Amino acid sequence: MLRLALLAALSTLAAGGGRSAAAPDPVVSAAWLRTHASDPDLVILDLTMSGTNSPDPYDAGHIPGARQLDFHSIFTGDGANGKLTMEMVPPDSLRNLLEGLGVSNSSTIVLYSTSQWVSPVARTYVTLDYLGLGGHTRILNGGYDAWKAAGGAVETTAPRVTRGNLHVKARGDVVTNGAYVLAHIDDRKMTIVDARAPEFFSGSTRGHSSARAGRVPGAHNVYYTTLTDSVSNTYLPPDQARARFSAAGVALDKPVVVYCHIGQTASVDYVQLRRLGVPVRLYDGSFEDWSRHDAYPVATGAAH
Repeated sequence: MLRLALLAALSTLAAGGGRSAAAPDPVVSAAWLRTHASDPDLVILDLTMSGTNSPDPYDAGHIPGARQLDFHSIFTGDGANGKLTMEMVPPDSLRNLLEGLGVSNSSTIVLYSTSQWVSPVARTYVTLDYLGLGGHTRILNGGYDAWKAAGGAVETTAPRVTRGNLHVKARGDVVTNGAYVLAHIDDRKMTIVDARAPEFFSGSTRGHSSARAGRVPGAHNVYYTTLTDSVSNTYLPPDQARARFSAAGVALDKPVVVYCHIGQTASVDYVQLRRLGVPVRLYDGSFEDWSRHDAYPVATGAAH
């Protein structure tokens, strides 16, 4: 009887009927966070932009227990002197940074920002996914505004933090480069998604960081802003996100590579694809990198 029950359970999981087969949604609500606020392994990270806010919004108020993470500390490059604008920091440096914020392998990490700009938090999620921490990292949908609207408490003092103990291993299936995209540009088993605005996708306008106008040939355009609600700054529900990708001709039954100008806003597409269970990689250098290589082809005009 036990053997039959085990076989039945395995059959259910194989058919997709078991809840344990599904990955948790990386996007959570303020109500979820209020319920889990006292969890002993919870680490809340308040994402701030150094040099762009005065006074510091973290000091003005943040979610109780939240630790401040400077967005500029998780990428290298500013586009000067021929360098790319945004590239991943080496895993060991990221590990040291996160340990200092109290992150351990047992932590459940929640990301949010006081800013109404969704993409930096999404890029931070991709960074943690790259380190192998995506499975227990969550994004607070709607950020700080949603927390306050839900009646969440606010504090102005920084918490005491005990250093974490973190072991990370960079995942090769999260971040990729131009050589990989070029090698798979005609691969019918993979889809390329351009997360930029339509005028950049068509090439009618050259991106601010691009050497050439246009797109990666064969790419589908899913502008990242169409995957969120611009009023509440929340992610669209998965069924609506699925409809957006499908309308753009993106086949969701095969792996996807996403890119944008510099590898930030495409992170929103990345998060939504992760929610849909689609294997996805972020082209870190994005079109800024692609456009600099004369040997890399560029397409313009309306997509066919």
